[in-house]
Amino acid sequence: MKRRYKLILIIFISFLLTIFIYFTFYKEKYYYLAIGNDYKNYSTYTYVDYINENLKNKKNYKYYLFDNNSTIESIYEDLINNKDNINNKIKKANIITLSLNIDELNNYKVLNNIVINDYLNNLELIIKKIKKLNDNNIFIINLYDQKFNDINIKIKEISLKYNINYINLDNIKNNYLSYKDHKKIANLVVNNIK
Repeated sequence: MKRRYKLILIIFISFLLTIFIYFTFYKEKYYYLAIGNDYKNYSTYTYVDYINENLKNKKNYKYYLFDNNSTIESIYEDLINNKDNINNKIKKANIITLSLNIDELNNYKVLNNIVINDYLNNLELIIKKIKKLNDNNIFIINLYDQKFNDINIKIKEISLKYNINYINLDNIKNNYLSYKDHKKIANLVVNNIK
């Protein structure tokens, strides 16, 4: 009988010791992943920088910016090919922001339906891939130039379809983002983190 109590006591102490070691040494990490263009064109400090500033007080905070100036198609290919171990970064991320290359669309003299549909299809493929890996706080920032309003309507529809937070920049009247606009975007993201 005494052996049984000793065994139970040893198991109980081992269990408590394991829990103590776990909580003493385990450090939960907090990750922010920014995918795509951070709209830096007219501002030296972007919404990504402001989000970082807000999140730095989190314990074990890590930040990754993935492929700042790529096309939407190349970002999708990078996800498929797991460039720079991006899929692992997506899995770990507590927050993901997507702002996918307005410059790519600005390079076309005429935006036809083929170009727009390719852009939107690639965007949807990227979102599907991300959602398959992670369903945490995902934010998509729409295109801020007024000439892309029709595309933004489709981006909003895609975000609703996949239950992604949509950051609307339609109220920006300029064809560029000021530092105040970047602060607004960051505040919208940070204030909507679940």
